[in-house]
Amino acid sequence: MEKRIKPRWRTIKQSKSHTPNSNPADTHKSPFFLVERIIAFITDMFMINMPILYIAYFVLGSKEAFLGNQIVIFSCVGVFGIILSLFIASSGQTPGYRYVGLKLVAQDTTEGKVPFVVAFLRYVLWIISMATLVGICIAYFRKDRKTFYDLVCHTNIIQAPKKS
Repeated sequence: MEKRIKPRWRTIKQSKSHTPNSNPADTHKSPFFLVERIIAFITDMFMINMPILYIAYFVLGSKEAFLGNQIVIFSCVGVFGIILSLFIASSGQTPGYRYVGLKLVAQDTTEGKVPFVVAFLRYVLWIISMATLVGICIAYFRKDRKTFYDLVCHTNIIQAPKKS
């Protein structure tokens, strides 16, 4: 009687990933990181934007004064954009991006820093894209998975290299 040796699960897993039916064009698509971007956005909202809104709310003294003053609300949005742009210009990561392991870089590079002006323009275009939803949905129809504001600003979101 012949004893049959079972292959290890890792060997089976590796052999399945290289099936001849897989399309090599699909493996070179730029990832969209949808879930990670949403988590990063929520993290940035709570860590950066909420303190800005609370400070403005307490300076004005009441909910009615805060909601009735559009200049203060617009200023809070602007300060949030400036702070995010400073984070992007200095390290390529906001606190949310750092949490989920993403990094914003200049197009076609992995270490290219994004200048402050480009980062702030990207933030303004992000607001427009979120208001119209067209700029976000473009990523689902493009092979490189870039959004409108990434196309205009020539930026890429990549997986951040692991620090040891």
